[in-house]
Amino acid sequence: AAGIESKELKRFENSNKVDIKGLSHKLSSNKAKKLFLLTLAGTALADQTIDINEKKMVDELTVELNVGKIPLEKVTYKNCEEMILKLISESHIVEKPA
Repeated sequence: AAGIESKELKRFENSNKVDIKGLSHKLSSNKAKKLFLLTLAGTALADQTIDINEKKMVDELTVELNVGKIPLEKVTYKNCEEMILKLISESHIVEKPA
C-alpha cells in the first residue's frame, strides 16, 4: 500500500532480529561506540518520538558501553545530527605528539 515491495518489507521485518548489543561490542573505540549510540537515537527520533522500547534499548546500551549518557528526553533529531557531525569532524583531527 505504501509502495514498498514485499521483499523489502520482509528484509525490514527481519532487521528486528539484529543483535544490536553484539554489534556495539565489536566497535573498538569509545568514539565509535558514542557514534553508534547517537545513530540509534537519531534513528529512533526519525518519527519525532521515542517509544519506550527504543528508550530502553538506548539506555541499556548507554550503560553497557559507558561512553556518556544521551539525554533522550531532551535530544532532538537536529541536535543529535549536530552531535554526530561534531564527533565525526573531531575524529579527523590528528593529535600531535607531545
